[in-house]
Amino acid sequence: MSGVESASPEIQKADPAARRKLVLWFAAAVPIAAAAIFFRESWMNPLVEWAFADKRAIAFRTAVLFGAIGAFSALPALWMAGYLWRYSRRIESSRRYPPLESSVATDTKVYHDERAVRRARMFQALAALLTFAAIGLAYQLWRAWKLLAAF
Repeated sequence: MSGVESASPEIQKADPAARRKLVLWFAAAVPIAAAAIFFRESWMNPLVEWAFADKRAIAFRTAVLFGAIGAFSALPALWMAGYLWRYSRRIESSRRYPPLESSVATDTKVYHDERAVRRARMFQALAALLTFAAIGLAYQLWRAWKLLAAF
């Protein structure tokens, strides 16, 4: 496409099934996250007590806790990074955003050629940022565990 926009841009219409799916995921995620935050205190104290109950096993138990925290924190970010990377590859190969086989929850303006590839690059940058954040989190937890193990 040249630098001039057409008078009526191409719009990919919203898929009602995609919208329902999005609402259901959100409706399930919010109460689960709220329950996890609410019940955090009830399971955090017993875990800390377990970690420090046996003096000989403190290093192993704190490593297990830090590993679990790292996994529960980093794995969703890595999953999302992988999804965004695969999605960006679909955009690049079709040179269309959104790709033809994808459904959208809202009416979405369609981009072709270089503008679509630019969108794909933005998704790849976000995927790289999420990967970097997950690795950085794992590294910081490892450093914190090493500092605690020194005591």
